[in-house]
Amino acid sequence: MGINLSGRWRRLLFDSAFTIGAVALASLVHFALGEEFTGRAPFLVSMLAVLISAARGGLLQGIFATILSLILEIAVWGDAQWFVPEFDPYHFIEIVFFVVEGVIISLLAEFYLNGRLALRHSKTRFQVLFDAMPVGAMIHYESKIVAANKPFAEMFGYQQQELIGAKPVSVVAPESLEEVTQRTKTHSGESYRISGLRRNGTTFPVEVIAKDIDYQGLPMRVTVMRDLTDHLIARQRLEQMNELLESRVAVRTVELNETVADLRSALDNVQALSGLLPICGSCKKIRDDDGYWQQVEDYISAHSGAEFSHSLCPDCLGKLRDEISDRQRRIDDGRDI
Repeated sequence: MGINLSGRWRRLLFDSAFTIGAVALASLVHFALGEEFTGRAPFLVSMLAVLISAARGGLLQGIFATILSLILEIAVWGDAQWFVPEFDPYHFIEIVFFVVEGVIISLLAEFYLNGRLALRHSKTRFQVLFDAMPVGAMIHYESKIVAANKPFAEMFGYQQQELIGAKPVSVVAPESLEEVTQRTKTHSGESYRISGLRRNGTTFPVEVIAKDIDYQGLPMRVTVMRDLTDHLIARQRLEQMNELLESRVAVRTVELNETVADLRSALDNVQALSGLLPICGSCKKIRDDDGYWQQVEDYISAHSGAEFSHSLCPDCLGKLRDEISDRQRRIDDGRDI
């Protein structure tokens, strides 16, 4: 049955094994050189092992290497009396210096490792935030790209590592090179539009805005680019819809004007018929505005949309029949010849 160790304990085990190996190597060097290897030299070799161990594992491994080296040196080459200053003050002072130096080196190594770890975490956080930007961005220094986020690389069809060290103008179409160069020289911070150049050679519209920054202690320039392809397509569709809407509004406006004109004409006719009409009491003709007398039917038809169909009412029909019958009798009697 295997032993399942967490990542922290596994690393501690590996670091401890490395420390033991470094201290053992220092002791083998001392053993190989023999008793002639005396004075501060053995402690310096052991201190080198402490330094290597602390540089890998920090404070804990540095102190572990210090104690382990001291134990091996005294067990193989020394005497327990070295720990008693009254019997051997020289070696006692050497031991004290060795321990102090080991602790100092271990502390410095711990600070170094913590700083390096913090720097690594800072770079990781920066890269995560850099890649999370919704637009493409690159940082360039002396005409070379030193950083590019994932959206920028995908926009132009590259891998991120492929852009590192490349020239910023490598993603600019030839027709836009002059404008980009001029704005870079003048350190312009205003947004402008250019044609971008993809890896496959195709071009597309891009909005660019750049700004000078201080990055890693060096004056650099960050450039943000946004693909305008979808924006321009949407804008073109909107313009087409506006044109279609305007044409339909124009047609409807003409139709509306015609309808209004018809209504106004009808209203004028209604108003004309609603006034005082001079009519003949005998023939029933109506006098128009020009002084001419017209039949009622003609006048009303001219001033409205009404049309007439002639017929006889019952009273007039009866009178007409009586007149016809009377006339027929006269003809029969010979009086109306």
